[in-house]
Amino acid sequence: MLLSLLKKDLYPDDPVKREDVYNTYKKYLENYTEEEIDWYGLSMFEAIKKQMNLEEATNKPQPLKHVYRAELIEKLRAAGIDGVKAALEEHESGLQQQ
Repeated sequence: MLLSLLKKDLYPDDPVKREDVYNTYKKYLENYTEEEIDWYGLSMFEAIKKQMNLEEATNKPQPLKHVYRAELIEKLRAAGIDGVKAALEEHESGLQQQ
């Protein structure tokens, strides 16, 4: 309920009622951030699963070839060698595909 109130997606067909409900209950949103509201009401199992997914996403290993390529591009850029921009764009497009 708090998340719907925060996103203002209650009563999508009736904006007057949506604003009325929001104005009535917005005082309950003042003490929480969106992240806290997202965690609020989860069972222990759901919270553990969510935390594990977050940790897995943040600790995902990055292949060293990408790290070394980025370092090489930065060194080339610092040295002022032409053609670095094309290599940089190729590197960034490769990262986005993964």
